[in-house]
Amino acid sequence: MKTKLLKPLLASLLLIGCASAQAAHFEVLNYNATSRYSGTVDFTDFNFNGDYTSGGNDFGTAVSAIETTTDYEHSGNASGSFLGGSFLDLTTSVSFSSANPIEYYGIATAVEKTVQLQVVADAGDIGPQVNVSFAGLSSTFSGLVGSSEGTFQTSVRVSQGSNILANFTTKQFADQNVNFAFAAQAGDIIVLSASQGVHMNASGPIDASLTGMMSGNFTVTAVPEPEQYAMLLAGLGLIAGVARRRSSR
Repeated sequence: MKTKLLKPLLASLLLIGCASAQAAHFEVLNYNATSRYSGTVDFTDFNFNGDYTSGGNDFGTAVSAIETTTDYEHSGNASGSFLGGSFLDLTTSVSFSSANPIEYYGIATAVEKTVQLQVVADAGDIGPQVNVSFAGLSSTFSGLVGSSEGTFQTSVRVSQGSNILANFTTKQFADQNVNFAFAAQAGDIIVLSASQGVHMNASGPIDASLTGMMSGNFTVTAVPEPEQYAMLLAGLGLIAGVARRRSSR
């Protein structure tokens, strides 16, 4: 075979060997989540519970409420979702405005209690090791003014039985990257738990708000088998040998 044809062929074989590394993804086996907006305004309690939604490989819970009177307006939103087997999103917010000396306390929470996931190899085999990583961002928008005060917290945990694979918690108002990684096997069943909440106290006259957000993506990548590394090294060796022969002519 001519040398000028050999190199492209070897490169193609190398790419095929690397592409044969098995990919993997998450499949949702069970989803249990709640969302809620509750509190007190002008000495009157309120409570709104969210709805649960699902469709295909998309799951979520959400509540949104607003109450307007001649003396005040308050609202709260809380939503949590796990979409496409990879995208995690949490958003919570509360707001209160009044021109009168009215007391307000509000809390909005989105809790994805149990998202049971199975690591599935795309080729259907059970056993190969995979690497799981998560990259996201936690942030807040603070409209706290005057006498208002509030708190924010986001938590994400991944476990397998009693073994904690990843754990992240923040109460910081500043933007914060959320990154973690762990190893698993195709066929493993793991549990994702995620929650977020904001709360605010305010006394009128005031116009105040607080919003929390966190979103990110899971990536599941198969670890190449030893024979695939061998194919890579063999291909590189053959290409190097061809290059040496050509340079010696």
